[in-house]
Amino acid sequence: MSLPLPMDGLHGGMNVYATEAGAFDEDARTAAARFTRSAALAISNMHAHETARDIAENLDVALRSRSVIDQAKGILMERQQLTADQAFQYLAHVSQATNRKLRDVAEHLVRTGEVLQPRRRR
Repeated sequence: MSLPLPMDGLHGGMNVYATEAGAFDEDARTAAARFTRSAALAISNMHAHETARDIAENLDVALRSRSVIDQAKGILMERQQLTADQAFQYLAHVSQATNRKLRDVAEHLVRTGEVLQPRRRR
């Protein structure tokens, strides 16, 4: 017996197996249908919790990244007399040239005082 799980924005189903043909009577189908509503609610709540946790983690990473990027911009602005936009563009260029995430380039600069350099091709 296969029943859909009634969930908004998610798709799922519940499959129940028997070892004999015709094992599921009307009472079994009714009970299974009631169970799918509870199961769907539990799955929907779990999905909402996971989504909220992922969003919170991403916001935390973004806030930490912004802080280190701003620090790296400040270093470049002072050292090379750049504007904030120019310093950001410089970091973005280094990020692309080194194939590294911008926050990693900024973190390296803040931690070591050195700008990452692209590897030379042979």
